[in-house]
Amino acid sequence: MGEVVPEREAEQTAERKPIGGNEADFEAVLIDGILGFSLSLGNAILLLVGAVTHAGSFFDSAVITVIAALVSAAFFKIVQLKTDAISRRLPRVAFVCGHAVCFLVAIVGMYLGLQYLIAVAAALGLADTLILYGRFLAALARKALMLVVDAAFLYPGIMLMVIVNVPWPYDTVILSAMVLVTIVVALLFIRRNYDFGELISAADSKARSIKAKGNVHTLFLVGFMISAFLLFNSLPFTLEISNTALGLAFALAGIGSLLMRQINERGTKDAMRKTTGLASLVLLLPLMLVPGEIQLVLLACYSCYVVLETLTILDAIVETVRFNLIAAMWLIGKECSVFFGGIAAGGAIFALFPWIARVLGPEYAMLILCIVVAAFCAWLQIKVNYQVYPYEPIIEEEVDEEVTARIERNGRRKDLWHQKIDAACEQYRLSPREREILPILLRGRDAKYIMDTFYISQSTAKTHIYNIYRKFGIHSRQELLDFVEDIEFMELEMPDEAERPDDSAQ
Repeated sequence: MGEVVPEREAEQTAERKPIGGNEADFEAVLIDGILGFSLSLGNAILLLVGAVTHAGSFFDSAVITVIAALVSAAFFKIVQLKTDAISRRLPRVAFVCGHAVCFLVAIVGMYLGLQYLIAVAAALGLADTLILYGRFLAALARKALMLVVDAAFLYPGIMLMVIVNVPWPYDTVILSAMVLVTIVVALLFIRRNYDFGELISAADSKARSIKAKGNVHTLFLVGFMISAFLLFNSLPFTLEISNTALGLAFALAGIGSLLMRQINERGTKDAMRKTTGLASLVLLLPLMLVPGEIQLVLLACYSCYVVLETLTILDAIVETVRFNLIAAMWLIGKECSVFFGGIAAGGAIFALFPWIARVLGPEYAMLILCIVVAAFCAWLQIKVNYQVYPYEPIIEEEVDEEVTARIERNGRRKDLWHQKIDAACEQYRLSPREREILPILLRGRDAKYIMDTFYISQSTAKTHIYNIYRKFGIHSRQELLDFVEDIEFMELEMPDEAERPDDSAQ
């Protein structure tokens, strides 16, 4: 693999070791990772859940969800569009100040009982946290990243089960203390001199990003499914029971993610990605047709599944930033704007409940909404399955004897063959990672080999192969070999053509 890595990039990689790769980095992972990022994200989730569950009515809960999601989506979109300007002009201390203001305003809103204020401030605090710690997360070693991301969801799950049984105002005091901890840690975070490498422009990030419509639909789908958490407010249970069930779902998702990494992480993630829509059909459709206790169990299972999907998405975004050498701010802004757009769309559908209930009654209204949500999730799942890998049969194709012979022949002409590869990469502007993967493909390796070599998911490996095929406009390994040879021979013939001025003039 080393022979295909650009010299400058190899030097940077050697100089910049991942954070958390050894015991000496334990303090950084614990303080800035778990106490900083995980607790900040968890506190934002707790504040949002509190604002939604303490709303005066189901309609108010839905509206709060829509407003908070739209605020977050708008924030992330602005960050994506203004990545270069923000990176150059705003230091990290500006995001820390924003972090502190957002969470302090949310806490004040808790004491005053202003649910809309809590939701908006918490949504902005969540968005600010992801941007503030984005580059730090991308610099973490893989195991450290998994621990930090899992803790970000495990913490609010445990806290939901605890705080819900603590009387007011002690519950607010506890959450206020945890918020103050994260603010202090954030202030310490900007004083540490981490080597995050050079800033990457938005243009370079866009060129290096993996492009597949199915990825966008997946983000929107999981965000849309989160809005169904509003159904907890419609169940015939007290707030304590409903929030305990939701907290248990978060906690089990965090534990499940930790276990999944020990058993079969790749296989489980791929299976989940293909069954997201099915889970909504199985767990939401019968929701209004069973007794209340079973409703609570079904909705808790649904919530656990969706939280696990959300956790996987966050992990994948950070992995993509690191593997593709993309600006964390740009990619997080791009992906999260779609994700929160999905939450807003789902919340808007549930906001229709009062009007439908007036016509058909509450039970039939909720049943219709569950059917609509489940059907929409199934439709999005179909789009995901058919759009992520348009060339999947070709990506998985076996290398026949003729192609193998050509690969071996090209391997013997090593210097000339590398010149051909370099010319193809330059002319079609392959990203740094695509430049590493292309020679591997040309050696006859498949997606599984790329997965094992770079330790990336199956979806990431296949998407990179698809993007290379898309940029070259080819559809098979045979065409890939022909394409690289032809384009490079053209480049090599240019000096000869220059010796013929009459032909060049024509």
